[in-house]
Amino acid sequence: MNTVVTGKHRATPLLLAFVAGNVALQLLAAKLVKDAAALPPAQIFALAMLLGIVLALSAARFLVWGMMHKRYPLSLAYPASALFFPLVMVLAWFYGETITPTNIAGAALVTAGVVLCVLGNPDEAPDP
Repeated sequence: MNTVVTGKHRATPLLLAFVAGNVALQLLAAKLVKDAAALPPAQIFALAMLLGIVLALSAARFLVWGMMHKRYPLSLAYPASALFFPLVMVLAWFYGETITPTNIAGAALVTAGVVLCVLGNPDEAPDP
């Protein structure tokens, strides 16, 4: 049964929950891949375990995407997933990577675009 997006007050919290779940799974997978890259080749079992977890996280993301796209139009759901990019910069900073003012400006533009897409008039988005 498809749920029609009827108002931003009802639709936005659920959409944001789906997006938050998707982004959290994606960030965790990115962290695990970064950790796996740092493992020495001799630790093949640990590497295989990490990559297996990443594969399971990707399967969970697939399920979250399916639920999200069942309830929301692609033009609304997909732009919201771009919140991954500003958050992956935070993860990069956590790992000690350099974040430049240009990176921050780009992340701010992406975030502003997502806010405009998600909080825009829901009547403009096509029905699922």
